[in-house]
Amino acid sequence: SPEFVEMFLDEARLAARLNHPNIVQIIDLGRAGQDYFLAMEYVHGKTLRDVIHRGMEQGKVLPLDAVFTSAFGVLSALHFAHTRRGAGGAATPVVHRDVSPQNILIAYSGNVKLADFGIAKAQDHLHVTQDGVVKGKAFYMAPEQMFEGKVDARVDLYSFGVVLYGNVSRSCIDTI
Repeated sequence: SPEFVEMFLDEARLAARLNHPNIVQIIDLGRAGQDYFLAMEYVHGKTLRDVIHRGMEQGKVLPLDAVFTSAFGVLSALHFAHTRRGAGGAATPVVHRDVSPQNILIAYSGNVKLADFGIAKAQDHLHVTQDGVVKGKAFYMAPEQMFEGKVDARVDLYSFGVVLYGNVSRSCIDTI
């Protein structure tokens, strides 16, 4: 649909402007015939969700230093997005709106990357979400995001707190 294509292109352009070592990079976007494409950086690794589930299956816990390293990477990416400046130095913050273990990639090299800014909301974003439409995973959403539609940097921090408490802390509680 034309609306979906417009949203896809807007959000891809937005994500392409987020150049940070802890954010999955957009390499190219465009159109080939009737199809649109988005080429993203390949992260050789697993999602945090996969890492946690695999550890739980094997009865292993995440080492505390790995938890801190991962947290630092995600928080660094969020800080970059939340304090983003546009042309002329004007504040143009980007709120991810879907921070969850599925969108946190752990590379085999140890690097941590935040992925899928596809539902991000930016101050300079061209496409406007319809009123009443909530985007993100309900389990990780801040109450303000879910019930009031209020979205700012705090909803990402809340979501990451849920990730840490609800997923990571459970898997590494024995190491504390």
